[in-house]
Amino acid sequence: MDWLGVWRAHPEEERLQAWEAWLAWLREERSPAEPVVRDRLARALRFRPQTLERMPRGRLAVLLDERAGEVMDPPLWQMLLVRHYFSAHGELLVAFLDALGVPHDGRGGLKGPPDLAAVGEARLGDAVARVRDGFGRERADRYFRVLLLQDPEAWGPLARFLDARLEAGDAEGPPAGGAADERRVALDEFTTLDRVVIDAVVATAVGAEGALGREEARDLVETVAALNAGRKRSWFHVGFLEGLLEPPGRMPEREGLDGERRAWALAGLMAAAARRDDRKALEGLLDGHRELFREAAERPGGPGAALANVALEALLEAGRFEEGCRLLRGQAGESRLALGELAYQWATRLWREKQVGEARLLLETLQGVLGRFRGEEAWRRDLGLRVGRRLAQCLQALGELEEARARFEALLAQEARAGRRRAEVLADLGLVAAGFRDLAEVRLPEGEGDRQALRAALERGRERFEQAVAEAGAEAPNAAYALAVLAYLRWWEEDREAQAQAARQAVALAVQAMGGSPSAEEYRRLGLLGQAQLMEAVLEASTLDPGVAAGLRAHWERIPASAGRFPLADLERLLQYAGLLGAETAARIAESVARHHGAAAAEHLAGLPVEALVASEELRGGMRRWAADPSLPHDLRYRLWQGLAEAGRMTGGGLLEEALDALEGLAAEHDDLARRLLAWLEDEDRASCWEPEERLWVQLRLARQLGEDGRCGALVQRLFYRLRDRPHEGAVELLEQARDWGLDPGLLDALAASLPRSEEEAPAAPADSRPLRILFVGGNEIQARYDEAVRRRLAERHPHIQVEFEHTGWRSNWGEDLERLVRKARVSDAVVLMPMMRTMLGRGLRARLQVPWVSCPGTGRDAIVRSILRAAAFARGGPAETA
Repeated sequence: MDWLGVWRAHPEEERLQAWEAWLAWLREERSPAEPVVRDRLARALRFRPQTLERMPRGRLAVLLDERAGEVMDPPLWQMLLVRHYFSAHGELLVAFLDALGVPHDGRGGLKGPPDLAAVGEARLGDAVARVRDGFGRERADRYFRVLLLQDPEAWGPLARFLDARLEAGDAEGPPAGGAADERRVALDEFTTLDRVVIDAVVATAVGAEGALGREEARDLVETVAALNAGRKRSWFHVGFLEGLLEPPGRMPEREGLDGERRAWALAGLMAAAARRDDRKALEGLLDGHRELFREAAERPGGPGAALANVALEALLEAGRFEEGCRLLRGQAGESRLALGELAYQWATRLWREKQVGEARLLLETLQGVLGRFRGEEAWRRDLGLRVGRRLAQCLQALGELEEARARFEALLAQEARAGRRRAEVLADLGLVAAGFRDLAEVRLPEGEGDRQALRAALERGRERFEQAVAEAGAEAPNAAYALAVLAYLRWWEEDREAQAQAARQAVALAVQAMGGSPSAEEYRRLGLLGQAQLMEAVLEASTLDPGVAAGLRAHWERIPASAGRFPLADLERLLQYAGLLGAETAARIAESVARHHGAAAAEHLAGLPVEALVASEELRGGMRRWAADPSLPHDLRYRLWQGLAEAGRMTGGGLLEEALDALEGLAAEHDDLARRLLAWLEDEDRASCWEPEERLWVQLRLARQLGEDGRCGALVQRLFYRLRDRPHEGAVELLEQARDWGLDPGLLDALAASLPRSEEEAPAAPADSRPLRILFVGGNEIQARYDEAVRRRLAERHPHIQVEFEHTGWRSNWGEDLERLVRKARVSDAVVLMPMMRTMLGRGLRARLQVPWVSCPGTGRDAIVRSILRAAAFARGGPAETA
């Protein structure tokens, strides 16, 4: 048993997905292992490292899997397998360690070396049996062998439970047992000399140390071709050399290069283009030599066989499916089953990428020629079943459900033995019965009507899904997932404890089955595993058991970002439950939602409990950014600011003032929000950061904006009594303003009657006529209409008073206004502040003014003039002059 042997025991599809995920992780983490792997693979292939850098990750994974023995060493194997098992087999790891009673971190990571002596042989044997039952013997034993290789000393007692041989785990490939060489795509007709020449040309092209020079390589190839004039396949080397050394590679002009020789040269040119991953050159060769390619492809053997072996994948990569199918039809009898396996894998890729028509064309071609390929009969039968299923899935995806159903039924008859393959077909039949084109359509919708429709559809396929799970358990991930969604929707609609328990069991099985499947990465990419994990989190939280809070946070963090945006209804319910389980739990889940989904999460988080906002500075910061975004709906922005205001009451730091100011600005622009803010301000605690006078002015403005005269009268009365006993004319001007608004005359007369008979004036001082500068701040475009009339009246009777108006209105950028107005106030003798401005702007000005200031409660022309004269009197230190 060695690393490579254990790795080969994993299914090929699982290996390729693991390579892709590992390569992506190495690149993202900027791991120093990444250039080591790339350089070793380049040397093994005799490619330039730059060629590998440009190569699609899927193709790189195939090459790495083929050359793993030359590239990987024990530290790299450890890195790959640890990463793979934590990401794709976490449930298995946790189940095994739990069965052993060994402490771990909740994801399957050990907290220290295991003490199997303390565990005891009986418990170890029981744990092995339980994991084999739950996850399948082959899958479990592969993991046990990985443990033995990682730490033979710690895990040595596991060896007695394992067979001496490695089980074949290649569920998506040919059976093991001497088939490894047969699986490699190769040029059957090439001799050792041919291979030596090919290696020499590649070494020259990549500049390998000790390689022949370009002219030496040309001389070698020309000599081989000349000495073997009757051997037409030698012209492959001529084309191959031209394609590698002179890209984009043109058909060489040589005497006697005609007929089959030209076809061999074309095969060499196309092999070079494929090796360089040069799609443009490949397509140029195809388009420039259509007839030559067609003849070679359709004639079995010779250059056509070479083309099939070296260029089929490049043709499919370039989207030249007609040419690829022509090669398959012409060369199947001359090729090994590895070529058919390659075509099947490509069809699977096309199907997953929703290029269903192209996948169908390739699969129908492959199905027609499958019997002609050379290879083991067991492998041929296995591949035939896989091709048949994938072809039926293509028909299903195209909406041809009856034809797909008939094909699945035929496959089911062939898969008589219960197991994973039969379970897959049963799940396919369940999806067809439910009317789905593929499993990706089975995802939680937003609306209740859509949820009911999804439940009804899944009920139609339930019998097949249940049969699949009964026969294969965790080896039936598609069926397990469909049943999990169905059970969850039942609980969602009826919310009974019995249904909750059934849903928890169904969802747990789905998560285990998908996470442990060879297609785990595909389930993640489609977001289906994430959907199942979301359902699991909601169901776990619904218990409202405080003991699940910490585990719930960890559970949510494991849900991949690739799961996509979850339905609002489920996220809201999860956050509601989390809020009841504790602010910390709700905060951590909400942070993750915000981190993964950005501004799209604003709607999800607007109703978050205030305690969760208080517990997370990160969350408050994100919500402030969204709330300030004018592109978001005003109702959503209001709810975000309201939540921040509530949090600000507890956290301080200016957040409450900022939020209240934003709420005031939104309310000034939208009557519906004005009503909500007015009602909200009735709560004494919520508005406690505002001075009572400020708060009354805000309420009065909002009530006036809404035309609520009755409420305005009550607010005027409350404000009047706060102003009445002051030595200014604020109370009088307030009553005049109220009369302009047409409020109840009886109320206003009664208030006026309560005014003091004489008001205390400012300290007396000799009148003078020295120039005075008064800054008037506040009001909007209505007050701006009075500016010229006010200036004319002052010029007639008080020419020494100069006034500058700043009508700030409700602008949201009052922070910029504040600095500018403070500068203007410094060169003024006095300031008049009208309450018709953003509350926080008024507060900021009052705090920083160093000259006398007075208030102008009224909004009419006379009130403005009186307030200016009063400000002038304070600036002079004498009594106010008459208007």
